Amino acid sequence: MSVAIIVAYVTFYAAVHSWLASQRAKDWARRAFGPETDCWYRLAFNVVVSVQLIPLLVLVVWLPDRPLYTLPPPWGRLAFLGQVAAFVGIGYGIWLTDAWHFLGLRQMIERTTDRCRRRCPPLVIFGLYRWVRHPLYFLGLMFIWLTPQMTVNRLALFAALSVYLYVGTFFEEGRLVAEFGPAYREYQRQVPRLFPYRGSAHRQATKGAEQGKAESTSASNPRARTGRCGIEPGSSRPVTLQPRPPVPD
Repeated sequence: MSVAIIVAYVTFYAAVHSWLASQRAKDWARRAFGPETDCWYRLAFNVVVSVQLIPLLVLVVWLPDRPLYTLPPPWGRLAFLGQVAAFVGIGYGIWLTDAWHFLGLRQMIERTTDRCRRRCPPLVIFGLYRWVRHPLYFLGLMFIWLTPQMTVNRLALFAALSVYLYVGTFFEEGRLVAEFGPAYREYQRQVPRLFPYRGSAHRQATKGAEQGKAESTSASNPRARTGRCGIEPGSSRPVTLQPRPPVPD
């Protein structure tokens, strides 16, 4: 019974999270509350999904549970160190993509101007993003599955979250393609989606790549390379990865 309740709540959480993150929800909010919605939507989204996590954590602790295993020394310590590394990596990944924008604070700070209505996050392809397109998801999976003490409730929670994170990458990919267009499609060709099994895409970059076909296309149509958002000057590095055979997901 505990497992069913936890899985049901994770499903509910995933549905709300996915809908609020969708362009359809953002467009609805803009129509309902006006253009200023763009300035506070991200912060409100973070608050809502964070509050939603509280009942989930209460359920995992409160519902009847039983232990499955506890990693003995030194494996327990190694698993904990792996969790620390994953946590630090998540913080680093958020920092790479502009932590203030990720939290929704930058949009609120800029709410007195029109920048928050036309500002898009940068397309980041360096740092952790050279190895995998969704490093935060990968590190999140790493963090939960390295838990030294496993119980039935935790196993149900981690399994449900893993399914959601995996499926969520496909929704995220669709949004990123819509925002950055061919630039993101080229990035998809070069870097694995969730698991970093092909090495750093940085090794594939060359100095002459900026003068290739993608650059000439961008020169004739500045938005062709970046889709709906475009890349703000100085906000991120341009896509300069050398074309190669597609990487299977």
